[in-house]
Amino acid sequence: MSISNQVIEVSGEKIECMVLADNAIQLISKSFGSIVEFNDAWNKTLTLATKSEIKYDAIKSISKEEDEDEVIIKYKGLAGITNAVKLTFQNPTDKDAFYDFFQTEKGFLRTDETMSPMKSALPYLGGLGFALLVTGYGYYQSIEMASGQFVEREGNTRAARKSNFINSIIETLGTTGVLLVGLGISAYIAYMVWNRYKNPPILTNLTPSN
Repeated sequence: MSISNQVIEVSGEKIECMVLADNAIQLISKSFGSIVEFNDAWNKTLTLATKSEIKYDAIKSISKEEDEDEVIIKYKGLAGITNAVKLTFQNPTDKDAFYDFFQTEKGFLRTDETMSPMKSALPYLGGLGFALLVTGYGYYQSIEMASGQFVEREGNTRAARKSNFINSIIETLGTTGVLLVGLGISAYIAYMVWNRYKNPPILTNLTPSN
């Protein structure tokens, strides 16, 4: 059964549901229980909901890693620049129907290939570097706090409140706590890097036939 012109619950940045319309994927930042409600909101000129659409003929690829729920849609945007939308389906059967729709009704070609070890591990390498950087920052801050040299940021701005909140966590953990938590998180990410490098997943790609 086709899922075209039905409301599909998804999650993503400013996205709560979508509809596979006649010529495009329609995305909106509100959830709706019926296609009638969705279309009413979609056709409103003045609305608080964020709306966007991806024309089928602008899609360059639809990809998903093995055992991952997230689907990445890459498409040609303004001035030919490639944009990407990341979606997670709330219902796993909708994800399968989504892939079937593009293969059977839109003629997209499917390929399944094992990712290269480096490409598989690369996103986690960035996370590892960030975790080590944050650990180093927290450790340095905790030493300053312990020595009494730390000066708290003054003011009631959003940046000041955020900075003081982070510093309060560092102060609570202390030097040893910061190291234990930071290195523990870093060790976990390092394990993920090693595991993905040794066991790269299969990447499923859908691409236009023309």
